[in-house]
Amino acid sequence: MKKATYSALMPIEYAQMEDSDVNGLVSGFNASTESFDYLFLTDRDTHQDITACKRHICRKYPAVKPENVVMVCAEIESWYVAGLTPSKLAALGIRFTERTTDTLTKERFNAAMPLAYRKSRRVFLIKMLDSFTVSTAKGRNASFKSFCLTHQAVVSKT
Repeated sequence: MKKATYSALMPIEYAQMEDSDVNGLVSGFNASTESFDYLFLTDRDTHQDITACKRHICRKYPAVKPENVVMVCAEIESWYVAGLTPSKLAALGIRFTERTTDTLTKERFNAAMPLAYRKSRRVFLIKMLDSFTVSTAKGRNASFKSFCLTHQAVVSKT
């Protein structure tokens, strides 16, 4: 990231978008005279390291610049859970007792999610963010802590 602070942040959930639409959106950011900065967050999935992950993303979306790819270990759901204290997790009905979330997978997250929210996952994720704290997440997830250290301007905006 180039700036010390940002006036606005806009997360875009690209997982449900067509690859060509994602690539077009990023191409627009790259071509803009407004100087849009972006981070492209992606799950580690089966990639062994950040280099392999970046290579995969840049092949899939050629407009994405490798320096803008941020790999989440293991999956983005691990960041959501990391930001909640054990008491907040219990209050939401999440069954997760491990100290760190570094190895939490989407499948384990889904299994721990209360039945009442399984049909409205987005609502549940937003509810989790209502109780999310950056300091808790940094202590419970190594890739989130690394993200915070590398991208302080983004984190201080939240």
